[in-house]
Amino acid sequence: SEFHFQQALARLEQVGDHGRASHTLNSLGVGLHLQGKYDEALQAYAQAQDKAQQAGMLRTITTILIGKGDVYRDLGRYAEAAGAYDEARQLVEQAEAPIQVLYLLIAQGSLYRLRNDMLRAAALLRRAYEEARERNAEYEKAQASLQLGILHYEQGNLLTARGYLSEARTIFRSIGTRHELARVYLHLARLSNLEGQQAA
Repeated sequence: SEFHFQQALARLEQVGDHGRASHTLNSLGVGLHLQGKYDEALQAYAQAQDKAQQAGMLRTITTILIGKGDVYRDLGRYAEAAGAYDEARQLVEQAEAPIQVLYLLIAQGSLYRLRNDMLRAAALLRRAYEEARERNAEYEKAQASLQLGILHYEQGNLLTARGYLSEARTIFRSIGTRHELARVYLHLARLSNLEGQQAA
């Protein structure tokens, strides 16, 4: 719970453990974001970034920036989301974190889709999908499949969309990620509705 996070954080700050404090605050930010507490999530991420910078933790800073970008994206603050993702992209190559590169490609592709730049969105998402497949990164491949499915049904390519969404469903089911699986079912329901309209 948030209370236990705060207790753990207080103990870490007492001993000056900036690295673990940063991880704790980042986890708190993720949890608050999932609960829809966007302003509080941004506050937690800002504190996490400060602690990570004090500890010189490049990969953690990159993770936090991506998290901040995701919150801004969900708030519809697309310019700020793009800024956070761009800042993360500048760091991610230095951090030598290939999984973060994949997630960032997916996040930026999703953002371009929301901004109706479908060509850039498709290019980034396809690249993420192929690289995830080459690396056997199933979770990231499913995330890319989900976003490609949404992109395709928004463009009227319903058969292609169903293929990607079905693949995402299969992977998330096997991994056991309920939150992501719920998102897939939501988009499959929307797709079914569009297919019904097309058949009518």
